[in-house]
Amino acid sequence: MKEQYEAMLLKMVNVTFANAGGIFAGNTNYNVTANGETCQVRVNNNSNLVGQIIPAGQVTIVGICSQFSYTNPAGGYQLLLRDKNDVIGNSLIVFTTPLAVSNITTSSLTFGWNTNIAGTTELYYGLTPQLELGHLSSAGTGTTHTINITGRNPSDLLYVQTFSVAASDTGFSGLKTFITQSTSTGNIKTYFTRPVDTLATPAPKAIQIYRAVDDTCIAYINRAKQSIDIAIYNFNVEGISSIAGALNAANARGVKVRVVSDGGTNNSALPTLNAGIGKLGRPVTTGIMHNKFMVIDGQSSNPNDPIVWTGSCNWTDQNVNTDANNVLFIQDASLAKVYTLEFNEMFGSTTTTPNATNAKFGSAKSDNTPHELIIGGNRVEVFFSPSDGVNQQIVNHIGTANSDIEVGTMLITRKVISDAIIAKKNAGVSTRVAISNRATSDATVVAELGAALGNNFREYHEQGLLHSKAMIIDQSNPTSDPFVWTGSHNWSDAANVNNDENSIVIHSPAICNLFYQEFKYRFTKAIPLSDHPVLELGTDQSVHGGDTITLDAGQFTSYVWSTGEFTQIIKVDSTGTGFGVKKVFCRVTDQYGTQSDTVRITFKPYGAGIGEQNKLISKMSVYPNPSNGSFTVQFTANKSEAVGLELMTFDGQVVWQSQTTTAPGQNSVKVDQVKVPSGLYLVRMKTPEGDLGRKLIIK
Repeated sequence: MKEQYEAMLLKMVNVTFANAGGIFAGNTNYNVTANGETCQVRVNNNSNLVGQIIPAGQVTIVGICSQFSYTNPAGGYQLLLRDKNDVIGNSLIVFTTPLAVSNITTSSLTFGWNTNIAGTTELYYGLTPQLELGHLSSAGTGTTHTINITGRNPSDLLYVQTFSVAASDTGFSGLKTFITQSTSTGNIKTYFTRPVDTLATPAPKAIQIYRAVDDTCIAYINRAKQSIDIAIYNFNVEGISSIAGALNAANARGVKVRVVSDGGTNNSALPTLNAGIGKLGRPVTTGIMHNKFMVIDGQSSNPNDPIVWTGSCNWTDQNVNTDANNVLFIQDASLAKVYTLEFNEMFGSTTTTPNATNAKFGSAKSDNTPHELIIGGNRVEVFFSPSDGVNQQIVNHIGTANSDIEVGTMLITRKVISDAIIAKKNAGVSTRVAISNRATSDATVVAELGAALGNNFREYHEQGLLHSKAMIIDQSNPTSDPFVWTGSHNWSDAANVNNDENSIVIHSPAICNLFYQEFKYRFTKAIPLSDHPVLELGTDQSVHGGDTITLDAGQFTSYVWSTGEFTQIIKVDSTGTGFGVKKVFCRVTDQYGTQSDTVRITFKPYGAGIGEQNKLISKMSVYPNPSNGSFTVQFTANKSEAVGLELMTFDGQVVWQSQTTTAPGQNSVKVDQVKVPSGLYLVRMKTPEGDLGRKLIIK
C-alpha cells in the first residue's frame, strides 16, 4: 500500500491472516500476507467484526487504505476493514465458533467447534508445527463437532489444526497450541507488597511480604537446579537485595540463566551479570518489553521442579518496597512450558546465546502459546500481548460477571473497557474500581466511570503507586466461576498493540479470596473521584496548516503544558510540526492531586478538498505564476463580504496576510513585492463559506 492509494477502497485476494483462528478485537492491527508480501489490516471498536473468528485459509479482503503512522510520510499504511462483509471466504464451509479445548487431563484433550453447514470432524496434530503425529477423525457429519486426542503424556505440548469437509470444500481452524495437564502439585503461592485486610473474608489469610519480594525471589533462585529464564522490564540493584548476585551464583553452579529485558530502560543490574548469562534487550521501538515473569527449571523431568513467578512487580526499589503489587509463585510443569515458549520467541533461541535475528517482539510475535490449562484442579488461562488481543479478552471476562467486580489497576485508558464495566454495573452487578491516579488514565474514562460508579470509583491514596493490574470477578459467589485476572498488562492501547506483556487468569474461589483481602484494604484507603473536576482537552482535531486552535484546560490551581506555557488557555498552531500530528499535553494540579490529558491535532496539507465548493467565491486564479513577489489574485464573488488573504509555506507558516472586501462580480486584488525566499507557496483565501487555495511559485 502506498500514498497514492490513501482513502481509496482496495481489494486484496489470496490473503492469509497471521493469527488465524483467533478472535478479532477492536482497535487492533493484524498482519496479513498476500502474494509473498506482508502488510497490516485494522479493525476498529465499532466494527461488527469484533468478536468474529479470524479466518484460516485464503480469503479476499476489502478495505480503506489509511495511514496510521506519519513518521515516514510515504509509509505507515494499513487497510481498514469496515465490517464482516469486507472479509470474503473462499470456502463454502467455515467455522462459526473458535476452536475450543475442554476436558484437559494428563493424557487427553477434547476439541470442539461449529460450522455453518454440515461437514466432517477431523484434525491433524503433532509435537511440532509439522503435525507429524498424524490425522484423526470422528464418524459422521454435522455442524457441531467434537473430537478427542488420547494416549498422551502429562505436559505434552501439542500443535493442532482441525478441519471440516463438505463436498469439495474444506473449512480450517488456525494452527493452535494446547497442553495436557501436568502431574505437578499445582500449588499457587500469592503475596502482596502492601498491607491487606485479613478480616475482609474467612481464612486463609492473605500474606503481605513487606519489603521482601526480592528476598523471596532469591530463595527460589537459590533452589534452581537446571535453568532460569527471566523476562523483566526493570531490573535494578539499588535499594533491593542482590537478585543479580543470586543469578550469578546459580550460573556459577551450572544453572542455565537467560534474561530478556527492555532495551530502552536503565536496568542497572544487567551489567553486573556474569558473561555466561544470556542477555537480550528488546530494541527501542514504539513498544516496550514490559513482561514480569521468571521460569525456574521449566524443562525438568521432575514435574515438581518447575516454578513460574509472575504478577505486577518489577525488580526495583520502588516496586518492591513502596508500590502496591501482587506476586505469584506457581508450581506447574505445563505452565512453565507455556511461559518458556513465549520466552524463547523473544530470545530467538533455545540455547543460552540469544539470536537477535530470530528474536520477535511486539507485533512480530504470533499467537503460538496454549491459553487453557488445568493447574491443581483449577482452570487457568494465559495470554500474551500483543498477539492475543488481550484488551478484548479483558472486556470478554468482565462480561462474565454475575455478582460483583473489583478492579485495582494502575490505569485505564481504553474506553471499551470502561464501557464494559459500566454496562455490568447498570445490569445490577456490584462494581468497585480503584486506579493509581487519574493523571495516568484517560480523562473520558475517568469522567464516565466517576459518573456511573460514584463513590465506588476511587483513586489510590497510599504511599507510592497502585502498580497492580488485578481484577476479581464474582468473589462473593462461588457458584459463578470466580476468578482473578492479573499480570503485567496495563489496561491501555500501548499494552495491547505494541508492548510485550503477560496476563494470567486463575479460576479459583481461594485465590479470589486472597486478592479480595488486598483489594479491600486498597479500596478503603482510596478516595472517591466522582466529585472532582476532570481535565478534558477535548477530542482529537484535524485542521488545515496555518490554522490556530484554542485549548482550555478548565479551572485548576496550576497548569503545565507540553508547549512550555503555564496558563489555563493556550493557542496552538503548526509551528514546529508543519503538516502532520502535534500532540499537546497538559498536566494540572488542584486540591485533589494531579491529572493529565493529551489531545492530537492533525494539520492537513492544502489542495484536495479546499475551496472548490465555495458558495461565495468561484473562478479563483493567481497570476503571473511563477512570480517575482508581485502577483494578482482574481476571482468572482456573488456578494459583498469581508475575506482574508494569506501567503503560506507548505509547512503551514503564514508569511504574509491581508484583508479585503469582495464586490459582486469579478474581483482583482494586487499584491506588491512580498519579500520571501524563492520557493513554492500557497495563496489562501479565508471566507465565511470555507477556504480556497492556489499554489504559487516565487522566483
